[in-house]
Amino acid sequence: MSKPDHLNRVIAAFEQWRQTKNKHQTITPTPLRQQAVALLMSIRPAK
Repeated sequence: MSKPDHLNRVIAAFEQWRQTKNKHQTITPTPLRQQAVALLMSIRPAK
């Protein structure tokens, strides 16, 4: 999967979650956090 595709999928997942969550202070689900971290790790330059 290309980086723009991965980014778009993560954005779509977060937007769907935000539209369907019940409370303002709902904890971000673990799968969404894992997707965001994986995306971050894929776009960060290696040290």
